[in-house]
Amino acid sequence: MLKNISLLSIVLKGIGYLIFSEILCLFINLTLAFSSSIFLKIITVLCTSIIFIGLICNFAYNTAKNDLIIQRRMNIKFSFSRKFTVAASLSMPYILLWLILFISKKGLIGNFYGAYKLLNGQFLQLYNLINSGTELRSVSKFQLIIMFVLTLIPFVSFIITYKLSYSGIDLNKIQYKD
Repeated sequence: MLKNISLLSIVLKGIGYLIFSEILCLFINLTLAFSSSIFLKIITVLCTSIIFIGLICNFAYNTAKNDLIIQRRMNIKFSFSRKFTVAASLSMPYILLWLILFISKKGLIGNFYGAYKLLNGQFLQLYNLINSGTELRSVSKFQLIIMFVLTLIPFVSFIITYKLSYSGIDLNKIQYKD
């Protein structure tokens, strides 16, 4: 019971991180959106990607740290499926949005590309670099594949950071190495 309750609270906390990331990245993107400079767009992509991945890694690090404390105090061993579930819940909103985009590309619903870009504020300028158009018909299959791969970034970031942190590697020492 304790595992299920804590799993739900961890998933909800992770979704909170995603919402915070979305707001922060949209603010940065919309602040710099008026520039047509490729250089500024690349800087924006770097900034929003670092913010997004950094928040996911911070969440994974804190989750692993808390899981280690619970494991030591209560002698509870957490399964791989637990961390997989949390990581999948972080990518699921982006995968669902991509599926809507794919359905839109097939012509079953209207043009979803503009909304897709805004709902993926972390990669808004990257999507503009990939395809600056506003119509989904201008997006190629290869570009759709790239967009799908980007949906997996939260999953991969969480799994790698959680595994490193849970195995006892202090990421703060790596990050702030002299």
